Amino acid sequence: MTALAAASRRLGRTFAGASQASELPAAARIRRCLAVLFGVYAAVLLITTLSRGDIPSGASILVAFGAIALYINRGGRFLRDWVPVLVGFVAYGAAGSFARNLKFGVHYLPQLDADRLIGFGTLPTVWLQQHLYHGRTGPLEIATTLLYLSHFFVPVVFAFWLWSSGRGEAFTALMYGLLTACVLAEITFVVAPTAPPWMASEHGLAPPIHHLFRDTLYGLHFSKAAEFIGNPKNYDAVAAMPSLHAAWPIVSLLVARRYGLPRPVRLLLGAQFVGVAFAIVYTGEHYVADALVGVGYAVAASWIVRRVMSRTAARASSEERSRILMRVANAIRAVRTSESGQTLVEYVLILAFVSIVSVAGLTLLGGEVVGLLSQAVNVFP
Repeated sequence: MTALAAASRRLGRTFAGASQASELPAAARIRRCLAVLFGVYAAVLLITTLSRGDIPSGASILVAFGAIALYINRGGRFLRDWVPVLVGFVAYGAAGSFARNLKFGVHYLPQLDADRLIGFGTLPTVWLQQHLYHGRTGPLEIATTLLYLSHFFVPVVFAFWLWSSGRGEAFTALMYGLLTACVLAEITFVVAPTAPPWMASEHGLAPPIHHLFRDTLYGLHFSKAAEFIGNPKNYDAVAAMPSLHAAWPIVSLLVARRYGLPRPVRLLLGAQFVGVAFAIVYTGEHYVADALVGVGYAVAASWIVRRVMSRTAARASSEERSRILMRVANAIRAVRTSESGQTLVEYVLILAFVSIVSVAGLTLLGGEVVGLLSQAVNVFP
């Protein structure tokens, strides 16, 4: 930990030096040109991905964020603050790919029975599709698809807003809260894999359920993305409980509430959670029980991060107090060891001794002597 902290301080000094150098007029022009080039590259990457019938990945968003950070002369800080979190998510993704090879038994019935209990004998997904779905891709299906995807894009954009507005502690709480929720969920996915509603329907364990997310992507001509959805070769399809689609918005909402962000921000995040919760149930991607458990995981992850951050802050405060006391002790020691300082200390001690003796003597003599001395002093103008 000591070596890591030292390396982090050296990296911070390097970025600080680079930031000062980039303030030079010539360097600023070069930096802004590079930022524009990165921004153009991010736009081309986004347009190319959409034209191929695929959903934009986080890479294009991060490149765009990096371009903005570089333009406002925060490129070094962007790397310092975002890279550790990205490394954590990459490690989480790698762990998930290994977990898919463990081949634990998939659970179909517990969450299905829980939703029947919640729906008073009827699965909420089945009820919603029977009453709202008309057999084709309409405005509701497009809206729920966008809400389904927003579970990733909204927290990432929210994190960049926190970071760029100088809310470093809130940014840290958000990113590590999301990562902690993912890690807790991945442990559950490995130990107890759970099937989503559309898969239970395909196995005859539930009434007919349309896989609306995939069907909508086909209807919008995102064929490449639609082929990816539901294929166990591409991702862990039996990772329904807890629902990270529900967990991520809750983590964002808890951060906004804890750090006193503006009320419109909290309302938007709350509305996004409600929309995502409706979308994942309506499209057949999750049970209501999955969403409820996801909320619980989000609360647990936020609590863990808050506890760790509080202890870290307390330890840092204690270390800062120790450093201040050490500086004071060193200053006193320096004064005492120097010749002039030693003389100064002697004068202070003599004055203190004389003052104490004088006050004690006057107290013993009584108020009359003090009154005589006061009159004698008042004689002189």
